[in-house]
Amino acid sequence: MKRIAILIVLVILATGCGAVSAGGQYDLGRGETLRGDLWLMGGNSRLGEGSRVTGSVLMMGGTFDVFADAEIEGDLIMLGGNASLGRGVVVRGDVIKAGGNVRQVEGARIEGKTSSNPFDIGARFAGAFCLAPVVLLGVLLFWLISLTQRRRVTEPASDRISTLAVGGVLILIGAFLFARNLFDFDLENWWALLILIPAVGSLADVWRSYRAEGRLSAAARGPLVAGVALLLVTAIFLFDLSWGTLWPLFVIIFGVGVLVAR
Repeated sequence: MKRIAILIVLVILATGCGAVSAGGQYDLGRGETLRGDLWLMGGNSRLGEGSRVTGSVLMMGGTFDVFADAEIEGDLIMLGGNASLGRGVVVRGDVIKAGGNVRQVEGARIEGKTSSNPFDIGARFAGAFCLAPVVLLGVLLFWLISLTQRRRVTEPASDRISTLAVGGVLILIGAFLFARNLFDFDLENWWALLILIPAVGSLADVWRSYRAEGRLSAAARGPLVAGVALLLVTAIFLFDLSWGTLWPLFVIIFGVGVLVAR
């Protein structure tokens, strides 16, 4: 129960995260608004003309083109890559660089300071709410690993439900990667499919508990919440959905888990 409480706290911290792009192409259309932080981990990203990011932009690599009259209300924090600020672009906060380059054309404006102080970079980067989804994922994985280790001690080795479920997911992922290479198509953030392994393993625990007791008992609460939450994490990463919009679903999942497994 203590782990679940920590999980919910981390989810709430994710409210400031508008979008995470792990490579590939990220585009914010003309005149659109992204509420929260934007975290770019490589690839090619663009803010369209007149678009707006209400939080900060954290950039770890790749290219980042900001077109005319776009606005970043927070900071531009760069650990690498190349950013280009077009005519009329406004960065309300600071530009903080640990690496990479910022090209600022005439008419672009940075209202804060430009800094390369490593302490400033560390404080701003660590304090960004956009890091919470990654921490959340790490906590979920650690939680599932610890549950698996406890299960090995308390349950007979003859129970093969989790093994079969995880093996099936690995086969599906392998088939997808093979088809991807064979037919030359791409899916951004395909690596998120790997999160299905602990998700399906956890839901298999729920099914085993249900078969043994004929109902969803308190023992199934942890695996149920973790499994459904990991499925949601997979969907968010796979389809580039907004953490800032969807984070309340984690709270709902937790509440349903408490009610169902009484």
